[in-house]
Amino acid sequence: MKIDIAELNEAISNLRMTISSLEEKIAKKESDKLEAIECYRKEKEARNEAEQMNVSL
Repeated sequence: MKIDIAELNEAISNLRMTISSLEEKIAKKESDKLEAIECYRKEKEARNEAEQMNVSL
């Protein structure tokens, strides 16, 4: 019985480490997505400003 409990505790520990690792990966991907969205927004804003300058010429 003690061996079974030790094995289960080890499995739980491994699963917790896996969960932690996956949570970090998800957070990184979310951060990357937000960064890409912000970059796109800035590029779009710059394009709009350039178009406005061309229209005024």
